[in-house]
Amino acid sequence: MGLAKLKTKIGIEEYLEGEEASQTKHEYINGEIYATAGASDRHYRISMNIATKLDSHLTQSKCEAFMAEMKLKADEKTFYYPDVFVARDQNPESVFFREEPVLIIEVVSPSTRQTDRREKLRVYQQIPTVQE
Repeated sequence: MGLAKLKTKIGIEEYLEGEEASQTKHEYINGEIYATAGASDRHYRISMNIATKLDSHLTQSKCEAFMAEMKLKADEKTFYYPDVFVARDQNPESVFFREEPVLIIEVVSPSTRQTDRREKLRVYQQIPTVQE
């Protein structure tokens, strides 16, 4: 993914407060934050097309589709910004992240391939609500 490590070991509350004020998105992994790189126009279009179709499909559902601006709390020490995900949080803990994804989609590019297919995939597979 080409993430740049910014600072060593901060708490989740500090991370979440910082994200609310930041113009740059950061992922949080075990107390460390990493700035995320911007996406190409092609990457963005693929994500947008998927999210739009999912959102339309889910109009009568309790699930919601989200794009890269919504954080996913993957576990107690990890927050990611998946390209697209569907969550079914009935009473979300926060308006800034979701915790109950049923579908997670990462649009893989050369710069994100290793992180998406190894690190993120392992974490995503441990989320009990994930179906796909």
